[in-house]
Amino acid sequence: MSVTINNKFINNPITYKKKLPAFYMTEYNKAEQFFPYAPYDYNVLADVIKRRLLSKYPRDESVKIIKETYKYFSAGKKVTENIELLKNNNTLAIVTGQQPDLMTGPLYIIYKALSAVRLADILNEKFSEYKFVPIFWTASDDHDIEEMNQFALLDQENNFKKFSFNIKAERVPAYRIDFKRQDVFELADFLKNNLRPSEYTERLINELKEVFTRTLNLNQLFILLMQRLFDDFGLIIIDGSNANL
Repeated sequence: MSVTINNKFINNPITYKKKLPAFYMTEYNKAEQFFPYAPYDYNVLADVIKRRLLSKYPRDESVKIIKETYKYFSAGKKVTENIELLKNNNTLAIVTGQQPDLMTGPLYIIYKALSAVRLADILNEKFSEYKFVPIFWTASDDHDIEEMNQFALLDQENNFKKFSFNIKAERVPAYRIDFKRQDVFELADFLKNNLRPSEYTERLINELKEVFTRTLNLNQLFILLMQRLFDDFGLIIIDGSNANL
């Protein structure tokens, strides 16, 4: 198997695939056969926006379903405004997502959410005649419990420490995975003993304890934590376990 770039053959497609994200971002001509649009080309984006808005979307139904999530997780002012903007025909969504992970999981999940927020901000500045809102889709039907039920941190001595709950479940979606109250105390102790002390440590642990008084469900815990982190940025969180989706 080989890959052709600019009429040249690359005989090692595995190496090429590893470099493909970098090519897309910095040397688009080496990746254009796989992607229809170049990043950061606002002339191209203007065309994409117009084409997207030609499609008809069930906006009112979508807003109604999204609001169902926030019956359980209250939305702040900016999130509420963004949800209402989705009713307008000149609004588009910048969507990212991930399966629900314990303590929000790997750091790249936070980066994905931040990227959606930042891209929406940039597009709102560049194309003021339209509105863009960031959305995070929670893949609540994911059943890879081994991947979801863990997180890691660097402890006070720069050692890599992992934590997971003692959950015995196979092929069960995240929205059906519950913790035990004792698990919460073990998590709090783990954080207290391993987090580097700072002015935020005590507040973080106290907020986590408060969150756990509201839910012992993996999916709901993830949504609550993401909501607390990104509510002020206007990030709309959609619960993929909603049966009406």
